[in-house]
Amino acid sequence: MNVAVDVLSIRPDGSAGGATGYAIELIKGMAKRKDIKVTVLCADWNIEYLSGILPKNVTLRQMTGTTKETGIKILNRGLAFLDDRHRRKVLQRDKIDVLFCPFSAPTYRDPDVPTVSAILDIQHEFYPQFFSKEELGARRNFYRDIVANVERVVCISDYTKKTFCEKYGFPPEQAETVYIAVQERFAEEDKKILEKLNVTDNKYIVYSANFWEHKNHRMLLTAYAKYVRQGGTLKLVLTGNPLKEQQYYDDILKKMEISDMVKITGYVTESELFAILKHAKGIIYPSLFEGFGIPIVEAMQLNKLIACSNMTSLPEIGCDAIHYFDPRKPDDILSGIEFLDNTEISEEIISQYKIKLEDYKTDVMVEKYINIFDDTIKNRDKYKKHVFIERVQGIYQDNWTQKRVTIACKDKKGYKLVLKAELPPILLIPMTVTVSDNNGSERYVIWRGKKLFIEKSLDDNESEIVIKFSYTWLPRLVMGVKDNRRVAVHIEKCSLVGPNNEEDSLLNMEDKL
Repeated sequence: MNVAVDVLSIRPDGSAGGATGYAIELIKGMAKRKDIKVTVLCADWNIEYLSGILPKNVTLRQMTGTTKETGIKILNRGLAFLDDRHRRKVLQRDKIDVLFCPFSAPTYRDPDVPTVSAILDIQHEFYPQFFSKEELGARRNFYRDIVANVERVVCISDYTKKTFCEKYGFPPEQAETVYIAVQERFAEEDKKILEKLNVTDNKYIVYSANFWEHKNHRMLLTAYAKYVRQGGTLKLVLTGNPLKEQQYYDDILKKMEISDMVKITGYVTESELFAILKHAKGIIYPSLFEGFGIPIVEAMQLNKLIACSNMTSLPEIGCDAIHYFDPRKPDDILSGIEFLDNTEISEEIISQYKIKLEDYKTDVMVEKYINIFDDTIKNRDKYKKHVFIERVQGIYQDNWTQKRVTIACKDKKGYKLVLKAELPPILLIPMTVTVSDNNGSERYVIWRGKKLFIEKSLDDNESEIVIKFSYTWLPRLVMGVKDNRRVAVHIEKCSLVGPNNEEDSLLNMEDKL
């Protein structure tokens, strides 16, 4: 079996988060199997890093167009197109049996290669306030692309599987839960980091996480400041990337008068992180949302006390020896800090850790993935016939379109799609429109200031109609408005009309999905 793994998102600076380690462990585990050939799709920014940590029998393929954006959007789009085409050629040339995407949507998938994607979390559906409107739309489209294009998904916890299937309508029978195997840290210690941070063995606690909103650093600092005011002496070490907010947190610490007690490390090496975790009294983990929770497993491996959020997947990943708290309440987080301060690690706690850690072995994870890949290859036709997901993609809330619009519907045989669109008179170049469905494609031309009228009969119970426009344009440049989107045409009407003229509008469906 020849497995291709897309790791273009991995960055050596750790900004991709803890999921990087899981992908690396899976690749290493598969590479040990004589019956598995692993091809890794990488980029110029990580090929050197990956070549230094992956086994020599892993084939690295650097993709084209993955260097840097040019600053010219039309050229960037051209490079992206060439990029996807090149990736498809790699799949064909290397005779890939299955494509695995742990971090990405399979936009370049080859129709002859079955695809499996990993689902890490869908926090945007529970905390949309942490994302801009554009980010939220991009994330939802990301997961809709997965739903539309893959045969199987692998979820990193039962919680993730349940919520993903519910939110995106994916059939549970085509989703599997496979826990992440967390590599035990056997790195040589770099104790110089402890001197640099001015912390003493067993006299500090750690929160290992990049400074994303859902990691809840602000609430943690609120609780920790109260702990210090009450006479607490354990220092707090925050590892992870501050994500351009270092100055903000420096100011917060000064205002709270805890600058001497809190150490923000920024990115640290594996050996430095190993030293920080090994010599800590315990870890505090106040995250609001986790698809898994790698630091919890790492702390159990090192026999460290754990105080942890009681939300989402974390109780599933942890065990009864962990102190759980509500991360939305500072006093609850404070109870976790006090637990770490007042409790000593015991054989009873360690024994519970050992039992739970059996779930996170590399060989267990690798075997489960290989079985899923093998089953997907052998039974691709079965999995491709999954429940059809009704969706509309590519139409903005104000009814302007992107370059591609996808309309999928189920049980609408006998209906017709009615679409009316127009091109603003200010545009001089006509727009070519290609409408494709299960039975072929048709081309239309829409001229400036004119309306386009399309009626498309739905002849199948499960229909997917793809509408492609020949170009997009920037309202900011053409109309002088503060609209930086790339748009094609404006939709006046987009409806499904039944045999009895019953009408179901498809506009603004993005909000309903």
